[in-house]
Amino acid sequence: SQRASVLPERSAEVISEVQARNSTNSLIQTAIEKIRSDNTWEGELTGGDILPGSATLKTYDIENIDELDAVDSLYSVGEGGWDTFKVLLFSEATYGESKVITEVLMRRDSFSKYS
Repeated sequence: SQRASVLPERSAEVISEVQARNSTNSLIQTAIEKIRSDNTWEGELTGGDILPGSATLKTYDIENIDELDAVDSLYSVGEGGWDTFKVLLFSEATYGESKVITEVLMRRDSFSKYS
């Protein structure tokens, strides 16, 4: 039957999407923890041998915001008045045929005891 051939194919697609999403979420969580312990942290992370497929994360802030338009971001350089505390975590992962992009726009001082 057609159902017997479609279900395994769709299941493989769903697994690929879930793996890619898990990879981006893991990198986002790692970056948030780094910012929580050192709110000046910036840079890049990769999935390396830990995560399946390929996964990267890059931070964008007032120092390198001009590079933001080169990626498929939902945010633009002119959006929302960038200051020294605003940071965008941009994570991209590929697993099988699936590609997932996750973005988190946050303030570096979100974890301050004064915020």
